[in-house]
Amino acid sequence: MKIEDDDILITLDIMLAKRKMTLSELSGLIGVPLNNLSLFKNGKGAVIKIKTLMRMCKVLKCTPNDIFFFREKGTPEPDYRVGKGWDKHL
Repeated sequence: MKIEDDDILITLDIMLAKRKMTLSELSGLIGVPLNNLSLFKNGKGAVIKIKTLMRMCKVLKCTPNDIFFFREKGTPEPDYRVGKGWDKHL
């Protein structure tokens, strides 16, 4: 399996919605510039520091598994609506 055969989807926006928090609020709470978080949320950032990920998880009361979703090639994108099964562990 080649690495580009699979996708890692970033579901930070869904975690923010579940916690009724804005990206701006999260930015202030973890001390990361809003622009950097926005790039990460939209999948445009090349890296994320482990320290930043730890802070996000602490504030959102979640794990990295709640922020990243691994999808194998050929698998349809999950239905992100609450109650459709993908979010049962959140």
